[in-house]
Amino acid sequence: MFALSLDAIHAEKLARFRAEALGRDVAPGSVPEFATLDPDGATARLSFHQGPEPKSVKNRLHKATSSTSSPDENGTGQ
Repeated sequence: MFALSLDAIHAEKLARFRAEALGRDVAPGSVPEFATLDPDGATARLSFHQGPEPKSVKNRLHKATSSTSSPDENGTGQ
């Protein structure tokens, strides 16, 4: 897995909380609307985005995966 993206009301604040809990750093250039934890090379990148609306259901999680071949990414595996 390449990355996990989470919606948040205060993206940068949540990123700083998660960074401290995981022993990682928030990447330079983070702003209140968008923040990413610096990749550590061993785990997925974590990004936090300000959601368009207040939370009304459980936390939303968007998984981004990547592959070296188009068939694998498209799920055909051929």
